[in-house]
Amino acid sequence: MQKQCMRSVVWLIVGLSWVLVASSCSSGSGGGGVLTEDLPPVVFLADKDTDGTIELYASFNGGTDIKKISGAMTPGGNVIDYRVFPDGTRVAYVADQITDGVFELFVTAIDGSAVPAAPVSGLMAAGGGVVDFRISPDNQQVAYVADQITDGVFELFITASDGSAIPAAPDSGLMAGDGIFPADGSAGPYSFEWSSDARWVGYIAEQDEPAIFELYTLQMSSGAVTNISIASNPPDVFAVDSFQWAPDSSRIAYLASNPVALQPQIELYTNLPSGTLPFKPSRNLVKPDGNVIEFIWSPDSTLLAYLANALVATRIELFATRPIAQDNFNPSGAVPAGSVTAFAWAPNSQLVAFLGGLVTADIEELFVADPVSIVLNPNPISGITNPDGDVTAVAWAPDSRRLAFIADASAEEVFELFSVRPNGTSLRTISNLTDPGSDARDFIWSPGSSLIAFRADQDLVGVFELYTATPTGTINNTISDAAATGGEVKQYRWEPSGAGIGYIADQDLLGSDELYLSLPGGTDGKKVSGPLVPGGNVLQFDWAP
Repeated sequence: MQKQCMRSVVWLIVGLSWVLVASSCSSGSGGGGVLTEDLPPVVFLADKDTDGTIELYASFNGGTDIKKISGAMTPGGNVIDYRVFPDGTRVAYVADQITDGVFELFVTAIDGSAVPAAPVSGLMAAGGGVVDFRISPDNQQVAYVADQITDGVFELFITASDGSAIPAAPDSGLMAGDGIFPADGSAGPYSFEWSSDARWVGYIAEQDEPAIFELYTLQMSSGAVTNISIASNPPDVFAVDSFQWAPDSSRIAYLASNPVALQPQIELYTNLPSGTLPFKPSRNLVKPDGNVIEFIWSPDSTLLAYLANALVATRIELFATRPIAQDNFNPSGAVPAGSVTAFAWAPNSQLVAFLGGLVTADIEELFVADPVSIVLNPNPISGITNPDGDVTAVAWAPDSRRLAFIADASAEEVFELFSVRPNGTSLRTISNLTDPGSDARDFIWSPGSSLIAFRADQDLVGVFELYTATPTGTINNTISDAAATGGEVKQYRWEPSGAGIGYIADQDLLGSDELYLSLPGGTDGKKVSGPLVPGGNVLQFDWAP
């Protein structure tokens, strides 16, 4: 594949230089002797062998060794979902592999040495099937939701990942309604999650009262499962909207309201996983229309940040509090303009970034604040001069030293990629758009924070390719070669250590999506999905850790 190398020429504020991973635009390994064939294997879904039959594959050694790792499909059967185990040795997947239309859970070796013939899920009722699943962080078990016992009643099951203990009965309690609560109220992904220590599974279900969704935990201890009601610990039965485990598994936080109250309001609560020591850390809300809308734990589990219209019904603000105290710091500040619309913790938990029209209601700008600071009304750091401009996406670098964001900062509807320090200095343009009709679409930081991968029609308007750039914009590498066909990069992911990047694109044959790997500087690119049957496409992929 031909590669191009471009250098961004727009530096808005020149700050201190970064220590960067060396990258090259010449042919070869891209530095350090690393080649694409040295990268870890990738797992992918494709109708590679039979058009319309989706199966699971693993690609090794830069695409020179490709193995089908799903079992033999019954006519009409397909793999519909999969996840790689945290240790990278196995893959769990859902397929109607044995009986067309009956979706079961299977576990397979990533190296193809043990292709499964039997599922690790239990016997399905007529019409039943697995609809969602989660692998435990310790690789030992898989939790899954299925209408396995009664068609249409979705229950939670725990199965041994090695198939040694296939469940015959659900681990959740007897359902009073239709079962586990889907996150969007109608269909998956479903609301159940392992704690990071693999000792608990939290889930939302209409288990005790029909049409009232409550929060429960399953305690995993010595092979036994204990089912605990969490959200009924406050005085009344509480309807739960969502929950999150603290990253250290110490507590579980959730949004809930009392459905029998005259004016039910959604508030933030925390409990121990055992259901004891409930606490409401969110502040009192303006009545009757105030609600907590969204919350996120800090990465170190010491704080919760949340959005609420707590003070004025028409304005959404950002608050932060300890999980067992009602501190309710207000890092966004009570300002008369617009609301906070999104927020994100810095990975080091020291700062919180948020978006909102706090200065001018119609301009969505980027702010950063100390979550417990008494200094309010922070200044925006996004440098927007366009009177109709908005920041549309933002993400912290993994090392917390910079933020990247997409905005039409200077020209209406021309969305560029920028990066900036949390204090607002060293604002740089990362994308290198040469045509007013071009845009940066999305981006992902590299694991080491030294590069940003992004999609943009930077070379040819309407053709979205993959690029990597340094956070200061000094180096801009073309990774894909989709412009040759007029194709497009559909998905992309960094290798977990940042040593390479993978992507799906129809860059060799328009309309045929294939899987490619490249080094971060755009060198040694290889197609690793192998030949596809006519009409076949790669649909999804993941790196093995």
